[in-house]
Amino acid sequence: MAALLNIKQCNTLIRQTEEYKFYTYLKNEEDRQRSKEVAERAFYPQLKVVVEYPWKHDYKQEEFFNARDELSGVVLLDKTQSVCAAKKQGESIASVNLGQLMLEGVKDQNDFSAYWLDEKSAANGFINLNQYLKTNRLRGVNREEDDPRPGHQYFSDFFAEPTPEGVKKILTVGAAQQ
Repeated sequence: MAALLNIKQCNTLIRQTEEYKFYTYLKNEEDRQRSKEVAERAFYPQLKVVVEYPWKHDYKQEEFFNARDELSGVVLLDKTQSVCAAKKQGESIASVNLGQLMLEGVKDQNDFSAYWLDEKSAANGFINLNQYLKTNRLRGVNREEDDPRPGHQYFSDFFAEPTPEGVKKILTVGAAQQ
């Protein structure tokens, strides 16, 4: 998903480094320049990612490795991270977070959460990217063919409804403008 890699560049919304242009309290050019420099210094184009590696009682750790001896894990995205801004009525702007973009149109915002984490609030704060890609048919779903690890059955996912609106939004926001 190249769009996820480019999403913080926000080509169809307001980039975080350009929010200062919409601040009505900046009255002179000096204040605008200072605000621009602060925004550029504070901006990190990366997305925050957590990789959850498998751990099971009574199983050998090598069961979770693939043919190249790579330990595969579940990729979790922090759904609260701010990625862009959007204009609301008038001149005010509001922060847009990753969860709002990826989960637009989904009935239950926690369908793609990391349900296995102990603390419910922590579990609901993440998007299980592995499950998201499979559910939206952006990645193969035949475990026997697509996952060569002997322990692949321990990476079970709950089934969630596809989020075509969210996928469209991600592709639109991450796409380069012509």
